[in-house]
Amino acid sequence: MRGLSLLKGIVRGTRTLHAIMMVIVGYILRQDLPHSGITNLILPTISVIFLWQFTTMLNDIYDVEIDRTAHPERPLAAGEVSFKKYFRWSLYALAVGLLFSFLGGFITTLLGLTYAFLAVIYSVPPVRIRNRWYGTVIIGLGSGIYFGMGYWTHFWILDSSYLSMEPMNYLAASVGLIIIFSLSIAPNITAYKDYEGDVRAGASTIYTVLGKERGKRAVGTGAFILFILPAFLFFTWWNLAISTMLGIFASVSFMKYECYNCVFGAYFAVLLWYLFFILSWSF
Repeated sequence: MRGLSLLKGIVRGTRTLHAIMMVIVGYILRQDLPHSGITNLILPTISVIFLWQFTTMLNDIYDVEIDRTAHPERPLAAGEVSFKKYFRWSLYALAVGLLFSFLGGFITTLLGLTYAFLAVIYSVPPVRIRNRWYGTVIIGLGSGIYFGMGYWTHFWILDSSYLSMEPMNYLAASVGLIIIFSLSIAPNITAYKDYEGDVRAGASTIYTVLGKERGKRAVGTGAFILFILPAFLFFTWWNLAISTMLGIFASVSFMKYECYNCVFGAYFAVLLWYLFFILSWSF
């Protein structure tokens, strides 16, 4: 049971699923999808799973004081594992993630290394952008990297084309920018429950800057806007209606009930809807 508790505390299924879905979106938007091969989906999926675990474990190490207040169930905060062992696990995860990004070609190698760099400056002092109100931009860039790895992965060992570089098509570039923008704002939803720990740690977040309630209203309003953005890129009246309904649901769930699972449920619902919509375009 202790092993299962540790695994659950590290993996954090919904965020791992988010990373995988970003890869899938990037993979789907390749112009050569029917010829890209399933290996080019498997490689980036494995890579981002392990890169994400590196990120979250590194952040846990430097967030342990905050987590003792906001997330006492996490392995380090609960004292279930030593710092030394946890850090060693994080390096193993990084090594596996970078290996699979290397197998995906030159661009994905660069994306994997960039991701690792962003993880370090996000969590590790003295830079520690996590403690600044604009720190969520790093999370948005990370999601953009997941997307890019799904788009650009090319198992180069089959044709010895490691340096092969393919420009991103207009539709994929537009979706990628929406992902970066949206996921730079969305993490403020879960940051709400870290408020007390952030105040004690002196972290600068939208809630510590604007105040808890004003920050919540600002983030809830932003969440609604984020939900309807894809409808303008892929405009149909059905898309607009679904985005609007789910956006209202997510916004009200957060502002009135602080229901994080409701927001994430709506997020995955709208993401799946647009995945199927894009697939109908691709085939």
